[in-house]
Amino acid sequence: METEDTPIRIEISLSYGPVPTSEGWRGGMESDIEKTAAL
Repeated sequence: METEDTPIRIEISLSYGPVPTSEGWRGGMESDIEKTAAL
């Protein structure tokens, strides 16, 4: 499971920025969705 999560985290990290934890990238996605909804 870690092997699959690692590349996903890296891709998201490049997209959203430095995210050391899964919760971090999740928060980033939620923020992005909120911004999109606001627009």
